[in-house]
Amino acid sequence: MSDAAVDVAEVERAAAARERRELLRPSALAGVVVLLAAFMSGAVLVLAQVDPEADLATKLVALGGVVVVWLLVTAVAAAVLVWGFVRLRRRGWPMLARSPLWELDSAVARRDLVRAIRRGDPIPAGQERLALRTARHVAAARRRRWFTAVVVVLAVVLLGAGWLVGGTSPWGTAGFVVVYLAAGIALLRSQVQIVAAVPRLEHLASLTTGTSTPDRPRRPEDDPGQGPP
Repeated sequence: MSDAAVDVAEVERAAAARERRELLRPSALAGVVVLLAAFMSGAVLVLAQVDPEADLATKLVALGGVVVVWLLVTAVAAAVLVWGFVRLRRRGWPMLARSPLWELDSAVARRDLVRAIRRGDPIPAGQERLALRTARHVAAARRRRWFTAVVVVLAVVLLGAGWLVGGTSPWGTAGFVVVYLAAGIALLRSQVQIVAAVPRLEHLASLTTGTSTPDRPRRPEDDPGQGPP
């Protein structure tokens, strides 16, 4: 095996480790917190329906039922999400593919590179190819038809969460709507800016011969015109 192949494999392993440590594990923890909050809400609602005069055993049985349901829902949801994520990533879905940005060592470096791409600022020396792959990665995800469907599903979920948190008050739901719309507009604006930078980055990468991170073989998500539907 050549030194270049070894370097590429090492970069891939390091990027995967960073993604697990800084994205996947925190996301899983956040999911557990959300499910725990849902469990607490369910427990409160169930106990509120129990006769206040009921004995302790009846209340414990009601609470035990909530615990069993919560554990079943959590186990099934976790299994489905993990299975779907792994399967779709192996099939090469661009939206679930690992971003090339994880090849950078720090969150600050990743943020600075994205900012330079979006604003048209000079790309840090040696990161021209990485910037191009990052922009192509974003463009590939945006071209998929199911991208809009994912956004709509997230909107429904967040609106439902807003209704639960806000109760019958319209202000709670309205607050969630505003936050979601603001985040969605910011994300869309950032993606449009990154995709628009692809021609400039292609020209810049063609003028350079070196990169601070070893280049890896091309993948379907690197090209917006290829990959699974």
